[in-house]
Amino acid sequence: MAPNDLHADLGPDDLVLRGLLGDMHSERRRAALRRRLAVLLGALALMAASCVLTRAFDAGVAAGAAHRPAVTVIAADPVTGVRAGLGTARHDWGTEVLLELRDGQGPRDCALFVVDRTGAARTIGGWTVAAPSAPGASAAVSITAATALQPDAIDHFEVRSGTGQLLLSIHP
Repeated sequence: MAPNDLHADLGPDDLVLRGLLGDMHSERRRAALRRRLAVLLGALALMAASCVLTRAFDAGVAAGAAHRPAVTVIAADPVTGVRAGLGTARHDWGTEVLLELRDGQGPRDCALFVVDRTGAARTIGGWTVAAPSAPGASAAVSITAATALQPDAIDHFEVRSGTGQLLLSIHP
């Protein structure tokens, strides 16, 4: 049997079925490719946020002699969907904090807390995440905050909703 005769015994319904199966296989491959691309883009976004935070604090370190090297941390919570990059810089007066956050669950009020080594939490910043459908809304938020605590006295940072729900815990 010649290669061109492979489909000679198939009826019109069989050819339609073969075409549909081929289309289904192609769609599955495209969906898998889209998933891989989304993961890659997410990883690139986290790396870019890390670079931005590092450069922002490096500029601050170069500008003032009181600064010591900055610490940059990336964190994400798969349950709440909140992702963040957090940078800290030591100063004589305490710690400067830069938070780059993505939260697509607005509208909601949020706050940044610093938790010291004894477990005491203090609010150091707050913002409102707009509804995703609001005109000009962005899921990205950039917050600059400060605390009197020195970095070695800080256990971790927390992002909480206005109702007190823990959205993300960030450990430097």
